[in-house]
This record gives sequence, structure tokens and C-alpha cells, in this order.
Amino acid sequence: MTAKMLYCARCGAANSSQDVTCFACQNQLGLPGDDDDTASELIGGRYRVLAQVGVGGFATVYQVQDTQEKNAIRALKQINLSKLTAQQAIEATDAFNREVRLLSQLAHINLPHVYHHFTDPEHWYLVMDFIEGETLERYLELQVSSTPAVAQPAPLLPFDEIFSIALQLCEVLSYLHGRQPPVIFRDLKPSNIMRSRTGQLYLIDFGIARRFKPGQARDTIPFGSPGYAAPEQYGKAQTTPASDIFSLGALLHYLLSGEDPVENPFKFSPISAYGQSGVSELATLVERMVRFNSAERPSSIAEIYREILLIKRAGSNPRSGTPAPMRVGGASTAGQVQIQTSWPVLTRRRIRRRAILVGCTVLGVAVAFGGVQGFNAYRQAKALRLQENILNDNQFMYTSVLAPDGHTCVSIDTDIFLVWDIRQNRPIWDGEEDVNPRPEPTWSPDSRHFATVAGDGSVTVWDWRQQQTTHVVAAYPFGRNLNANTCLAWSPDGRYIAVAQSDAESGKVDLQILNPTSGDVIASDSSLFSPILALDWSPDSKMLVTNNAQDVLNVYEVSPLFKWRHTYALPRAQLFPHEHIDAVVRWSPDGNWIAAAPYQGPLSIWSPITIQGITFADPASHRNLIYSGLKWSPNGKHLAAFNSENNMSFWNVSTKQVLDTSSVFSVGDDSSRATLYWRSDSQSVDIIDVHRRIINIPIPAR
Repeated sequence: MTAKMLYCARCGAANSSQDVTCFACQNQLGLPGDDDDTASELIGGRYRVLAQVGVGGFATVYQVQDTQEKNAIRALKQINLSKLTAQQAIEATDAFNREVRLLSQLAHINLPHVYHHFTDPEHWYLVMDFIEGETLERYLELQVSSTPAVAQPAPLLPFDEIFSIALQLCEVLSYLHGRQPPVIFRDLKPSNIMRSRTGQLYLIDFGIARRFKPGQARDTIPFGSPGYAAPEQYGKAQTTPASDIFSLGALLHYLLSGEDPVENPFKFSPISAYGQSGVSELATLVERMVRFNSAERPSSIAEIYREILLIKRAGSNPRSGTPAPMRVGGASTAGQVQIQTSWPVLTRRRIRRRAILVGCTVLGVAVAFGGVQGFNAYRQAKALRLQENILNDNQFMYTSVLAPDGHTCVSIDTDIFLVWDIRQNRPIWDGEEDVNPRPEPTWSPDSRHFATVAGDGSVTVWDWRQQQTTHVVAAYPFGRNLNANTCLAWSPDGRYIAVAQSDAESGKVDLQILNPTSGDVIASDSSLFSPILALDWSPDSKMLVTNNAQDVLNVYEVSPLFKWRHTYALPRAQLFPHEHIDAVVRWSPDGNWIAAAPYQGPLSIWSPITIQGITFADPASHRNLIYSGLKWSPNGKHLAAFNSENNMSFWNVSTKQVLDTSSVFSVGDDSSRATLYWRSDSQSVDIIDVHRRIINIPIPAR
């Protein structure tokens, strides 16, 4: 049995439960967690020690409560200078200052956020996000110990998980290398990577990271870990982004082969493909990454990310038949099998659109036989048919969004728009325009304007009263293709439109905050990789939350400065889900919670204030469902959404219960294009389906 320890609230040292005073600083010991802070002195007058979670190098890491932030859980890193030699104190101080200086200026979903740093006469302290998990090194040890021993080298993890690790590390390294000047991590290895329980990775320990200095021949002091450090880190040249590329290659080689590079630095044997499509191509890429000459490695992490993404997609739809095992990545490539693959289309829910082939044929006939007069007559007839039937023709499958005034509604189909009043089912403005019905339109808070996305990704703002339009965002910078996606949201104060343009094929993502009147870009972030699939504003318009294809929430502070604040990896039903474009995220009316669901559930709510999350325990009937149209009730007590079974789902936030589903859609209807709105009494929702029918559904009784 492990002996109970008492942690000193002043210095954090671990003491025996029988000790009265701390052996390290002679402080009177109290019981951590007592309500009386005088009995348990707080570190820095603020942090209550809960447990020691790690020791390494010159530092000890503790789990603490921040008593000035509603007892939020944090990680406190402590360096005890009194136990170090003079030279060690110099090195520890230099590493601490470097870590504080760098991390305080960085914000990324794969980096811990720094909240506070301070000192006392004998200690340095750094307060960061507490990551519930373990180092990748420890995780790999557990995986190996639970797997039967094999005589031949073998991958340490399933290939899908290796791809996930590779892509996440590419994202954060690309972010670091994109800073000005670039930040070189210099110590990428399993023990410096934290893995959360959901598989989210974080780089930790920036003690030897440095900024690239143009014109400098070599690093002042050689740093790095044998086996993972690039040759130039041994004083031969200045470390550059290519050094991190080498370290990433060494790590991927370890994951694919099971051969620890620490045991034989700079010696990387060929990797078996194990009959798994995509592995041979990944092994070839890894072989380039670990070349001794940095000029022969891939030019950037961004290039590596794109190659891995293409390999992963190509490997997900291989031609039938399993290729024989092969040796790749070494000097000899004889006997390799070429695996033919086809490009997959991202998994998405069915979208019904009106057929346009017949219309194109009629147009061709009209021009061919009637010249200009025939073409004009065709246009007039088509406009008349559109005006007569736009309200009642079931061939139109609308995406509808109700304005904040509660009665003005915009409905769009492919290249068709309709503004109407739901009280009398009366059309206000209709016609043909380049609009894409998949991205949901967004309304201004005054109900006068709405914004839509065109087929090329450009964004249009509409003034329905003046019947005018203005383009505020240019077309996709990566061109029109099936894997491009745009989502947008108007801020509640009317000052901003948030626009996220993503291209899953190239891995390019662009998040912009725009002035809807002038179209000026207020702020932007193009350092992201994972496509943004949904976003929403906080009620006070100061924060923006996004949900991406990796099922990770990112919270940005928009006002007064645009900067990343928090990240939260949603609990998944599947550890490695298929690529998808289905995501939901909604901020609660009081601003205290964010509701979201990953691909195929379950629904979670997460607080950006306390940094705590709650996941609803889905019954068997709710498992593996895809949600859309998520909305909070006005009183914040319930949530409602459509699911992929074409039913309604309700959740009671107070009791954390999933309520019975309600069947409201006809066979063949597409619930992902329907819209729901809560009535003001929070007792029922109104649904506007794809045919603009309005259906009222009360909250199910429990």
C-alpha cells in the first residue's frame, strides 16, 4: 500500500503523513484541501496543492486549485533552487525564463496555456493547464506491456492512431515554425508529449526551445536528446525547422517499427508495411525526414502534413485485396507493391438538391432553336414558374433560418433564395442567386441583414428591405472543390461576422473576423490545419468557439484582442472517427456553458469558466447518432437537436438526462437541412422542415 503523503503548501515538497513541519522549508504542515486557508497555507497566496504528478530534470509538477479562479484545476511547475548547485541553478533559471518567455506568447490547441508565473527566494513557479493524462512515453510503455511479445519489429500502436499522432504534431510544429522569428522546439520526444484520455496531444517542456536567429552559424550551446536530436544539434550548425522535422521522423519511425532511436542514434532500419495500405508511403516519407543532411529533408512541416493527409486518405479506400508485406524506407526497394487508391469524398449526411440537368437541357434547346429571342422567352417562363411555385413546389429542398424578430425567415436551395414571413406564409423577396444551401445562413441581430455562402466560398451580405447584396469575403483561396467548406456566424452585438473557410484536401484553414459593413478583416488566423465545421459567439460577443474535424473545441477571445484562450477535446464515441463535415456547437444563453457533439455523439457541455465538462450518458438508442440544428432553450435548462435517424433529441441540462426522441420527419426528408427554434416559454420547439412546413414539438415527458 502506498503511504499517504502531505504536500507543503508553501514549497510543494512531499512529506510523510506523520511530519509536522516540511523537511524542505520548515513550514508548518496542514492538510491540503481544508476550508481554512490559514491551516493550509497557499502557494503564492493562491494555489492549494492537491497532488504531486511528476518529477523530472530540475522541476516538480503538482496538481493545484486556483482559489482566485473558482478553484479551477491547474498544473504548477516548481523549481527548487536551494537543492541545486550553482551551475544547475544557472541552467534551471535559463530554462525557466525561456519557457515562460516563449509559452506566454504562444496559443495553440496542442500547447498548454500559461496562466501565471512568480518566484519566492528559493523557488520558481509556472502555472499552466492541467492535462488529465500521461506522457506519450508512459502511454507507449503501457501499450507494449499489454501486448504479447513479438520476435520481429512491430508498430507500437494501431496505424490510425499513428496517423492521428503525426497530424497533431505537424499542426503544432507548423504553428511554432510559422512564428516570426520561428520557434524551434529542439526536444521532440515521447517524454515531452502529453496525451489526454481522449487522445489529444500537448507539447510540454519548452526549456531548450529557442527562436531561430538569421545569420547565426550554429547554436550557442548544443542541446537535445540522443536518438531524437538532429545531427546539427550537436554544435555543427544552427538548429532550424529541419531539426524538428528530423525529431518527428525519428518519433514516427519508433512508432512504426518499435525500434527505440535512443538505443542506436542515427540508425533507422527499413520499415515493414505489414500489409497495411498507406504505411509504405508513410515509411518513405519518414526515411526522407531522418536524413543526415538537413537539405535533403522535406522543406517544411506543412509539406509533411499535406503528404500524411493524402496518404491517410488514399489508404482509407484501397482497391480490394490485401498487398503482401514489403520492406520500404531502406536502400533497396525491389519487390515493392504499388497500391492503387481512389480519392474519397468526405463522409457527410445526405443532401438533397433539386435537379438542374433538365433545366440545362431546355436552356440548350432554347438557344439552339430560338436564338436570343428563344433564350429570353425561356428566362421569362422560368422566372414566372419560379414565382408561382417557389412557395409550394416540393422539388425545392430548403435550408431555413429564422431572424431574431421571430417571423422573418430566409430559405435557400441551390441557387434559389426566398425571404418570407412565417405568420402569413407570405413571400417578401425571392429569386435566383449563387447560394450554397449547406452552410446555414446567419442573421444580424437587428433582423435586417443576413449572410450566405456562394458555391465558390465567397460570402454575401443581404439587405432584404432594400433588396441589395454586398460581397464581403472573396472566393476560396484554394478553389472550388467538394472538400471545401465554409461556416459563418454573426455576433450578437452586430459588429462582426466570423467566417471559417476550410479545404480538407489541402489542409488549409482560414478563420476571419470581419466588419460586416466594410468587409474589413478585423482579425484572422491561418495557422490552423483541422477544418472548422461549426462556430458560435458568446452572448456578450467577446468570445468565439469553433468545433473542428478533430472534434476539438477552441475558444478565442475576440475583444479587445484576438487570441486563443482555451481548448477542449470532446469525448468521442469512436477514438478515430471517419473524416466528416458534421459538427454542432452552441453557447448557452447565460454564457456559462458550451454544448457540442463530436461525430456520432455523445453530446457534452463544457464550461470555459471552470474548464470542466459534462458528457451525457446516451442510451443505446442514441448511440452513434449524428446531430444537427442544436439549440439551447431560452431559460438554458434544455437542449434540442435533430439526429441522423430523422428524429428529435432532447436533453435536460439540470438532471443530465437524455429525454425520449420524437419522430417528426417523413421518409426521404433530410433533417440536417431542417431548422428548430424554441418558443419563448422554453416548453416546446418549432421546426421548419425542408419544405418550409412548421411543426411544433413539446419537450417529452420523462
